[in-house]
Amino acid sequence: MSFSHPRSGLHRTLRISAVVLALCCNPILPRAQYRPLYSGGGGFVTETKGGNTTYIPTISPVAAMPITSHILVESKANLLEIVSPRPHIGYDTQRFLGLSYLQADLLVNSHITTTGGYFYTPFNTFIERLSPIWINNFNDAPLISSVGVAGGSSLGGMLRGNAYQNDAVSVSYAAYFSSNTSNPQFASSRSSGSRVSVFLPRQEMEIG
Repeated sequence: MSFSHPRSGLHRTLRISAVVLALCCNPILPRAQYRPLYSGGGGFVTETKGGNTTYIPTISPVAAMPITSHILVESKANLLEIVSPRPHIGYDTQRFLGLSYLQADLLVNSHITTTGGYFYTPFNTFIERLSPIWINNFNDAPLISSVGVAGGSSLGGMLRGNAYQNDAVSVSYAAYFSSNTSNPQFASSRSSGSRVSVFLPRQEMEIG
């Protein structure tokens, strides 16, 4: 996840988002099942140190835009404001807007999905499964969540899917490569990696 400072970047991103939203909501679409879906969540986080409380209201919108039955464009953003106390003066405010991911998925078949763009690095369980604000119950992210990745997201390509599945076992995999960029909206470091995990539903256990 990357954040850019206040206003010019925020206004530019909001303008682009408005154009995309207008295009996606255009009623002239080939099939009803390809209409975009919008969701998300919000939260109000506080942090108190030395008797001073900082307030962080957050909104995380999500968009999923199917192009065909095999192509999906999806994105999640984070909009937040930090209201922090200044002794004897009042409060300072900072506004941030950043993308968690903006990616295109090609569903090749039931075992292979290819992804290109800015995506969650398939590094650990927390980033991909538990970090969304409507799921996360942790005050702070685990220390390992940022090891080897820049902000939890990568800019590049990914191959993932389910290699094998029956009633007793499910084997999934992911492999990715990422480029290095200093763009504040798409912060990413040069890296590559892979992951294989085995899920045993009867034992309620996952090993990877």
